This record gives sequence, C-alpha cells and structure tokens, in this order.
Amino acid sequence: MNAPSTKIESYAVLAVTRALDLAPLLKCEINTNDKSPSWDGFVYFYRKDDHKKENLGGRVPVQVKGITNSKKREKFSYRVNVSDLKNYKADGGVVYFVVQVSETLEDATVYYKTLTKLTIEKILATCSKKEKTKSITFEKLPSDVSDITEIFSNFHLHKNKQYSFDISQMRKLSELEPHSQLRFQVSTLARKDPVRSLLNNEVFAYVKEGNLDIPVMDELKITEVKSSVLCFINTPEFQYPVSIIRTRDTDSAVISNFMKFDLRKNKLSLTFSTLLREKIRQLKIWLVGVKDKQILINSLEHNDLSLKIPFEDFIDIPDEMTDEKLLTSEINQLTRFSELLEKLHVEKDLDLSQLETKEVEKLEILHRGIVLGETIPVKDPNTKICVEKTGNLLLVILQVQNKDNPQQVNLFNIFSDQHKVEGRYKLKSKEYPTSIFSVMSVDQLATIDNLNLRDIVISFDQFKNQNPHLCGLANQTLLNLLSAYDKSEQRCLLESATELALWIKHNFNKNQLSDEIMDINLMQTYARQRQLSDKEKARLNEITTSSIESRFKVAAYLLLDEIHQAKDLWKTLSKKEKKEFMTWPISHFFNRNNTTKMAVP
Repeated sequence: MNAPSTKIESYAVLAVTRALDLAPLLKCEINTNDKSPSWDGFVYFYRKDDHKKENLGGRVPVQVKGITNSKKREKFSYRVNVSDLKNYKADGGVVYFVVQVSETLEDATVYYKTLTKLTIEKILATCSKKEKTKSITFEKLPSDVSDITEIFSNFHLHKNKQYSFDISQMRKLSELEPHSQLRFQVSTLARKDPVRSLLNNEVFAYVKEGNLDIPVMDELKITEVKSSVLCFINTPEFQYPVSIIRTRDTDSAVISNFMKFDLRKNKLSLTFSTLLREKIRQLKIWLVGVKDKQILINSLEHNDLSLKIPFEDFIDIPDEMTDEKLLTSEINQLTRFSELLEKLHVEKDLDLSQLETKEVEKLEILHRGIVLGETIPVKDPNTKICVEKTGNLLLVILQVQNKDNPQQVNLFNIFSDQHKVEGRYKLKSKEYPTSIFSVMSVDQLATIDNLNLRDIVISFDQFKNQNPHLCGLANQTLLNLLSAYDKSEQRCLLESATELALWIKHNFNKNQLSDEIMDINLMQTYARQRQLSDKEKARLNEITTSSIESRFKVAAYLLLDEIHQAKDLWKTLSKKEKKEFMTWPISHFFNRNNTTKMAVP
C-alpha cells in the first residue's frame, strides 16, 4: 500500500533536515506540508557553530519534493514546474531537494540541485512555450558535512553576484577578448581550502569589465588542479619537477612522471622510464628512498614547501622494489651501458624496452672491449668493421686483431679520436685519403648512432693538403647530411651540416666550388633552423638576378619563400635538369608551407 503524499512530503523534509543538521554551521527552518508557492523554507549558514546573530553568513531559500522510489543512484532526472523556475529566477535562485522515499517510509535518499539565476536562465532558454515542466538532473547529497555546508555558502555567494544581471547582460566565452580577465570565486567557509572547495562545488566564472564582475554563461567544470614546482628529492643531487595533482577524489604527488603517491588512499605506483639515462637517475632516487624508508620532497622555489612520505604509510610497494641488492645491481648494469654510449659518443638514448636478451649480452661485451679495453674472443678476427644492432641503436664498431692473441680482437669506436679510420676516394687509377664521413650514404648518416659528428670538420681538415678533390667530397657530404636530416630530423646532422658548410666557405675558393653553390648550401642549413637575415636574403636576391644557372635561381627563390617565382622558372628547366634537381636536398623547400610537391614530367 502506498503512503499518502502528505506523509511522503513530511518524511522527505525530515530526511533533508536530518542530513543538514549534521553540519554544525547550518540551521534548517523547513516546514512540512508547506502551502506557500514554490518555497518550503530556508537554510541559514553561520561563520561559527554557536549560531549567534552576529555570525550569520546568509539565508538560502529551499524547496523539498518527496517521491516514492527505492532505486539508489548517484544522479537522476526530475521534472520541475516551469512556473516555479520563473519564481526562483525572480528571487535569485533556490536550492532544490528531491528525496526518494521507500514505499514503507523506512529509507530515503536525498538529491539536490543548486539553481542560481544563471542556471535557471540557461534552463529556461531551452524551454518551448508549450512546456509546463522541465527535466533537470539532480545529484546525490554528499555525506561530508563540509561539502554540505559549502553547497549553501557557495550558492549564497553566486546568488548575490548574479542577482542584478539578466541573460542579455551575461557573456559567452566565445565572445570574450583574448586577454579578458576571468575570475573564479568559491566559498571556503567550511574547510578553508580554496582548491578543494573549487573541485567539490559548482563553478561559475566572471569576466572583469570595469568595476563589474559579469557572469559567464558557459557551463564550466574544474576536474583537476595541478601545480608543478622544481624540487630536490631526498638530496640536492636529484632535482626534479614535482606535480601536486588534486581532483575531487584524489590528492597525488607525482615526481617526474615516474613516482606517483596517492596521498588519500596511501598507494604508490612506480612507472620507470624505458630510456637508459633517465631510468638510471630514477633508480638512484628510489634507492636512496629505499635506504631511508621514505621520500623527502623539498622545493627549490618555495622555502615552506616540504613533504615527507614514509614508506610504512603505503600498502602496495612490491618486495622486489625494496631489495637494495637487486636495485644496486640493476643500476650498476645500466651505468655500464651509459658509460659505453658516452665512450661511443652516442647522443640518442637507449630504449631499454626494445632490448632482447642477446642484445643485453652484446652491450656487456662492447663495454668490456671499448670502455675497459679488454680483448674479446670472436669467431672471425679478420672482420674489420662490425655493425651492431642493439635495441633502437645502430652502432658501427672497428675490430683490430690482437697481436698477442690472433683469435681475439680489440674493439674501437670507428669514429673515435684514438683510432681514426680514413676513407679512400678512387679516381681512375689513383686513390686519395678522405674523411670517413665522405664515403657514407645518406641512410648510414641517418641511422648510425655513434657517428661522433663533432669531429666532422677535423676529419676533413686533416686531408686538405693530401686530396685535391676534397672540396667536392666535402660539399657532397654536406648535401648528404642535409638529406639525412630531412629524413630523420636528428638535430646533430643539421648542426654538422652548418659547421661543414662554413668550413667549405672559409677554405676553398670559387675556382674549386662556385660562390653561388657555397652560399646556397650554407643558407639552406640556416633556413632549416630559423628565418634568414636581411643580409642573407639580399645575397639570394642577387643570385636570382646574376646567376647564369637557372637551377641556382630556383634554389634561391625557394629559400626566399617566393614559391610562385620558383614555379615559373621551374617550367623552363629540361627534364634532365628537373630530375637532378629533385635529388638535391634543396628540393625539400618545395614542400615548405604545405606547398604541392613539384612533379618531374
């Protein structure tokens, strides 16, 4: 048998009153079976729990509706009379409660919706003239008394700020100027924590115009507040950004994305980097924490920011991650690999996730041979050059047969200072020494990771008086470096190309290589890095008017970003000239600014 509607309403008011009375700063005056239009009473909130008049914070109008329904959920929809909404709007708003009461009147679940003037305006804007009721989503009333208190103190704050504005005066985010000053205000009456209050309550934005804060109509939801500060972790040796991330349900401290402490649930998650050098740093930080049984975070920017996280407070640290011997062993192995990369002048980091077991063993052998200088037994000691694929790295190693033990070799970085290897340039029946870089293909330059490009000029300069063809070889290497850069986007290739272009310009004359080629090649290295200077543009303009070679003019126009002139001149080239031009790295600039690639007929 269903309970009478009057009993349901009375039980609903009782359920709301019981819930709100748990909050010491609130006082309810809600009538049962109230006959007044649209409202059922008021809730008063105070700044102190003594409820004295001088501590009164404000009065909030409320409406309570009771319905029979035993199905519990976090949100549900309820239809509110449009006429009531208009009355609430005229009064500045209302906090509306709907209570789901069981048929036996033994259980009740309280739901609420804060209806400020702005919220009501947006609801009414979607109503047709024929609609008598409007469906509105209600949320379950929180159990935390601070959350409950702030529902009313925040409603009162925004009720007063929105009261004097109608919908025609309110702003939309899309209409605001780029540098408009937005303000978010929230009551901190119950918890004195503005961030927590901002996350737990309805958010309204106001735009500052003169002395007025004008409401912004767009619905806003702040789901996360994140602050990042540079800190030292455990000791000043380890400096990392630490992010404090707060959501409605979590407070977390995240150290450089690898260590995350959930400070509410007392949980720790570790996600170590797969990159060698970064993982070493992270493991060292973690090992200090394991030894001290805690993590210390101290800000380098704010003296008052300090956080101590004892391990004993956290319940889910795996046993293997607290084993000092295992951690030390892993750090030592990874450090050996890092020493090897440094000795090989490898700037790219090793991706540990791509390493196979046999490649780990190979790295250990290379460390022994190259870093420690040990002789290494091999199947074929006559092999001079070895190409070693280890994870994401491609390394080229020089093997030199050991004089004392012919079945063993000494290992060297083929590009190292201690054991230089020269290339050989053959012309007809004669051979000339040259830089090893000049005998490498574009693919090799783009993929080999231990090139040590810092020595590229030295490697050419040493043969300047021994090879009369060195200028052309250096220029071709420069072009290969640019093509390799366009293919791989490795910054070191572009920097080396610029260095080599400057060396060519300063060491050779126009009888060996034309000034136009030298200048175009140098400036195409610059154009891949930055805007060209006025002086550089003037030189290119000079080439477009004085050069007798049409392809050089096309190149100059491309570097000047004058694509239409380049296209017009391109049409005058022969098929052979076009085909050759498209093999040059300068053709890269046909695609700049999403320009359609030039076709070779």
